[in-house]
Amino acid sequence: MTMFITLFGLTLMLLSLPLSRQAQDTYISLTHRCDYGDLTHRTYEYWQVLHNIRSSDECMEKDSVEECDEFDVTAQTLFLKSMEQNYRCSGFCYKPEVPANTPTSVATTDDAATTDDADTTTMPASADAAAAATTVAASTAAAASTDGDSAAAGAAGAVLAVARKHKTNKVVNAHHKKATGRHHRMLSLLEEPAATSPFPPSLFSHNVAQASCEGMSARDVRNFAGDIGFQTFYQGLYLVVIAIATGFLKLIGACLANDKDMIPK
Repeated sequence: MTMFITLFGLTLMLLSLPLSRQAQDTYISLTHRCDYGDLTHRTYEYWQVLHNIRSSDECMEKDSVEECDEFDVTAQTLFLKSMEQNYRCSGFCYKPEVPANTPTSVATTDDAATTDDADTTTMPASADAAAAATTVAASTAAAASTDGDSAAAGAAGAVLAVARKHKTNKVVNAHHKKATGRHHRMLSLLEEPAATSPFPPSLFSHNVAQASCEGMSARDVRNFAGDIGFQTFYQGLYLVVIAIATGFLKLIGACLANDKDMIPK
């Protein structure tokens, strides 16, 4: 019995290794090289053909690509249909096209940012003008105080206050323009990807799926077949450990029995 448990455990451990390895290779092929991998390239070609058929004007309004004239029943098409129905997914290694107006919108936002930077760059010139006005107002106030003319001193103080207010408004407006440009640029970046969906239309229905078929099948292979491989390995390991523990218990029992036989009655 101990030999049988040991051999059975070793057999399970040896069978689990290729299963786990195959599950890992399939997962990597689906997630990283689904368009040119040896395991997935044929399926990708069939999906590309069906996608082109589905995108035609004659087939787009139909309930399924199976109703189109160019459709042909093969093992690959049945596999794609089962994936869409079981995983509620669409597409196989699909890469969405970049919209043609994306560079224009980005250039527009960059131009706006450049304009804001130019306004900020020209701000020191306005600041210099305000500083010059402040200097003139200060000299006028000094002259007025020397001559004892209080009216001129009050006018010089008013000019000084207006110059300081003008300088402050320039700085505030420059910062406001810069912040507004950054805000519009962030909004354009956030709203641009939403215009195009990253998932293609389904082939065998009109359902809008938000998961890719290669990603869902890769996770299913890893979580189902991979877990079966790990469980088989650990089950065989437990059987081997049980057989070893049983052998030690038998050895201890045999040693204790010999000791009892050697005790004189």
